[in-house]
Amino acid sequence: MLAILRAVDSIRAELKEAKCGVAIAGGKGWNSSELANTFDDLALESLVTFLGYVNSEDLPGLFADCEAFICASFLEGFGVPVLEAHLMGAPVISSTGGSLPEVAGPSALLFDPNQPEALAKCMVQVLANPDARERLVAAGRAFAMRFSWDECAKITLSAIEEVA
Repeated sequence: MLAILRAVDSIRAELKEAKCGVAIAGGKGWNSSELANTFDDLALESLVTFLGYVNSEDLPGLFADCEAFICASFLEGFGVPVLEAHLMGAPVISSTGGSLPEVAGPSALLFDPNQPEALAKCMVQVLANPDARERLVAAGRAFAMRFSWDECAKITLSAIEEVA
């Protein structure tokens, strides 16, 4: 999340021009004191809102109303929120942490989570080009449709049959 705060700081003008800010969902985790200090030091209260834990029934509205979904994780085992964002019509900006590039697919903008400037560039790209944003949304939905519980069951059954 520090990368998000630093990226927001570097594109303040673009965010204000687009009349948008950043909402960060999720409970406090490790480094929360550094996060709070960075938030205060950069004076981001007019651009960043911390939502805390978000109930699953509220997620579709958040995804549908956002300019982009950002997943800035350093390490993910799978990345279900990335797929949810694709399916709900949010363009995805994802870090290259763990399995995220595979889950985000070719329809997402990717950045190194250690490089806030790369994240900022992706954010500006989505904000500045509505046509590109819509292409990301359409491609993301199509890509995410490849992931289903039926397909997961088929692959799992096939793997079990190979071993048996």
